Amino acid sequence: MDNKEYSMKVLMQPWLAYGHISPYLELAKKLSDRNFYIYFCSTPINLSTVRKKLDHKYLLSIQLVELHLPSLPDLPPSHHTTNGLPAHLMTTLKTAFDTAANSDFPEILTTLTPDLVIYDQNQPWAPAVASSHNIPAIQFLTFGAAVISFGLHMFKNPGEAFPYPEMIRSRKFNRSTVHGTGKQPSGDEIMKEVHRFLESLNRSCDIILVKSFREIEGKYIDYLSTLAVKKIVPVGPLVEDWPVDISEDENSKDIIQWLDKKEKSSTVFVSFGSECFLTKEEIEELAHGLELSQVNFIWVVRFPVGEEVSWTSSGIVEDIVSSMAATKTRSSSFSRNISVASTPQIPGLKCGPNGTIFVSSGIPHLDKILGGGFPLGSLVMVMEDIEAPHHMLLLRNFMSQGLVHNQPLLYASPSCEPRSFLGTLPSPVLSKDDKSRDHDPEQEKGLRIAWQYRKYFGEHQQNMEGQRDGKPEYCTDFDLRKPLERRFLSGQRIDCVSLAGSPSLDTFRDRCSTFLAQLPRYDGNLTSAGRIAVQSFYAPQCEYSNREWEMLSFIRSLKSMVRYSNAVAVITFPPSLVSPSFSKRWQHLADTLLSVKAIPDEDKELANLLTGYNDMVGLLNVHKVAHFNTQMSGVPFPPMLCSSEDF
Repeated sequence: MDNKEYSMKVLMQPWLAYGHISPYLELAKKLSDRNFYIYFCSTPINLSTVRKKLDHKYLLSIQLVELHLPSLPDLPPSHHTTNGLPAHLMTTLKTAFDTAANSDFPEILTTLTPDLVIYDQNQPWAPAVASSHNIPAIQFLTFGAAVISFGLHMFKNPGEAFPYPEMIRSRKFNRSTVHGTGKQPSGDEIMKEVHRFLESLNRSCDIILVKSFREIEGKYIDYLSTLAVKKIVPVGPLVEDWPVDISEDENSKDIIQWLDKKEKSSTVFVSFGSECFLTKEEIEELAHGLELSQVNFIWVVRFPVGEEVSWTSSGIVEDIVSSMAATKTRSSSFSRNISVASTPQIPGLKCGPNGTIFVSSGIPHLDKILGGGFPLGSLVMVMEDIEAPHHMLLLRNFMSQGLVHNQPLLYASPSCEPRSFLGTLPSPVLSKDDKSRDHDPEQEKGLRIAWQYRKYFGEHQQNMEGQRDGKPEYCTDFDLRKPLERRFLSGQRIDCVSLAGSPSLDTFRDRCSTFLAQLPRYDGNLTSAGRIAVQSFYAPQCEYSNREWEMLSFIRSLKSMVRYSNAVAVITFPPSLVSPSFSKRWQHLADTLLSVKAIPDEDKELANLLTGYNDMVGLLNVHKVAHFNTQMSGVPFPPMLCSSEDF
């Protein structure tokens, strides 16, 4: 160490894979920039690579410390790394690494006396040895908070649905190549790795560092903190800085030239590290996902030592890449197990991007604003205006649209007689052909939305409603003056539930579960979609209305159940009656979040701005739009204006 005064001495001990060493080294540089002195500890074969990555500015503040493992006949020092390690020697390397707990590592701590130890996922011995030297130790995990929180949830809460179902993209998890074993690990091997990880995590002093950042994984970071009962500190992506002369590197020159021709932020880099070898089926699956994403990509494909030749000579990789250019339908967990060609033929369903299936809100213009309607498996929440019942219009159209398409309906209300509400549902207007023969302007009176985005849609998108060959199309116009005909209410799977006087939500939760069990998401046979409509969930006449935590738990459960079904749930609630903190929580749980608000009778400023102000009755705000099967987030829209002459 030089004579400079450093604020703290930190020893960093990553696992022996470069996918771990690289972020540890980048974190070491960040800490060094903040006046920390770093002891970077690894095996000599790994440090030979690290040494090449250190700029001159870090030579005085980052000291490389050799960790010597026992040299075994089948594990010479050149194999004290996962890079190029034969798959069958992975367990041997882990065992040799663990011997450091009783040999080199205690001696290193005694000699260097660091103020802090930062250790990796699979080293429960590191914090134990540090504690025996009265040195605090914290864990640094080199993968994202989403996958950690998911795995920890599955272990700590078996049988309980993960609160963020978008993480689950397949019905099964293939462990065949975990940690480069090249074979299906046994249950004992898996549990041994799980317990090592949990022991390492539990021994971290108060905080855990993760290679992530809140802008992408905020909710997973918070949930991980709850599960681990520790503060989770994201340290950023820790991307390695490229050397200035990389364009002169012959190995990288072609890639750099290719990237120079692409637009900024248009390319995805795909790599699974040095320990994970994908099967042919997994590579095909990933290739299909990249194909569906329609983005440029650089994909690093690794094979176990000795298998590159067999894969290359068989032409498997070439076949997969060439097949990505073919235009054919394939089955994949990246898309629903539904025939894309047949789905549009099912009344009331519509295909969207990335395998999303929509049902209509019952309001054509709102469907266009939302990108097609409400996605199957989504939770929609509508914030009511306590001074006007405009939320009832949205709820009525949503329910009527489902009944017109013979879709099962579960309706819940604080009313003692919820079935009477069915008599207020609006009736579809006449078909287009009937309109042309007998046009009546009064028949066109209904809920309409005046919005500034209409100019961006072509004429072919302006008419989603109506009937074709006597069958109702995806979205229907409704006449708010006429009640829905009895034929739509008879013989239907309609379940009505009164929430008035209900002391608990357990019964209603069971009714929802029974209803949604008829509409399983992954049975491969989508013939219809269900709808759940909950009116004024926080109504004072409900006994549970003073138990906000119970209501929050119900909403979470309902969202989880709906996500695994072919259904959509719409809940309206008065935010003014809910405490501000719980109102925020409810809004956060919504996939699609809307609000309605009455327009003052005499708002002269608004009247001067808007044409037809006298026909407008309310403002519709779209706060959040559901985006399934994509990493894009919903972007709020400015208020839209609802107009009707009949209410």
